[in-house]
Amino acid sequence: MTPSDPSFVSRGFDNWKTATKEGRGLLKHATSKIHQAASAIWTEKTARMDKNLTIQCQLSAAHVERNRYYIKSIGEIVQFLAVNELSFQDDVESAAANAEDQPQGPVFEGLFFKMFQFCHVQRCSSPKHFPHGA
Repeated sequence: MTPSDPSFVSRGFDNWKTATKEGRGLLKHATSKIHQAASAIWTEKTARMDKNLTIQCQLSAAHVERNRYYIKSIGEIVQFLAVNELSFQDDVESAAANAEDQPQGPVFEGLFFKMFQFCHVQRCSSPKHFPHGA
């Protein structure tokens, strides 16, 4: 099996008559560089999980909860804007008109960003909806 053979990588194996023949199928794939690299990565992953050395294990529960809050907030805003068929960004013409007086650089004035700021302020004022320290 050559590195460019997609049988096991992207297409899937479908020639089961030759699956166990020497020099073909599964036996050939097992000796390929792609399989050996994937096996090494898997072995390393399971060793990290057994020793609790994964990234999630290294983060505090509060940090994970805060990240979940932000991801959930982003998802809710995206869903709201999409369902209501609203633009995520400001009108290009109004942004260009305002940019004449403003220095060049990233402009964060879209509806998505404004809603995120609003939700963040609202949830900060209501601690029961906001994870501690977020």
